[in-house]
Amino acid sequence: MSLNWREIDLVLEELPLEGSHIQEIRQPDFKNLYLFLYRPGGGYWLRVCTDNKAVRLHRTAYPPKKPKKPQRFAEFLKKRLAGARIREVEHVN
Repeated sequence: MSLNWREIDLVLEELPLEGSHIQEIRQPDFKNLYLFLYRPGGGYWLRVCTDNKAVRLHRTAYPPKKPKKPQRFAEFLKKRLAGARIREVEHVN
């Protein structure tokens, strides 16, 4: 089950993404990606789950376990995104 456009818009309204810095990226398995986002006032983990039965995008207070062997996609994102600031978030219809 995927998220519909209304659900994506609601999630983007709830999350304080704009102005956040991407400090850490972890991918414990092929279906989950975690980003640690920091902004003045505190930080939080953002979970992106692409499992066919449970697609989700939400904040979580608990960090994921570090994988024994990093996934290639996570390593790619670390090189490209770690330390970056999110200037704008837009849902493209």
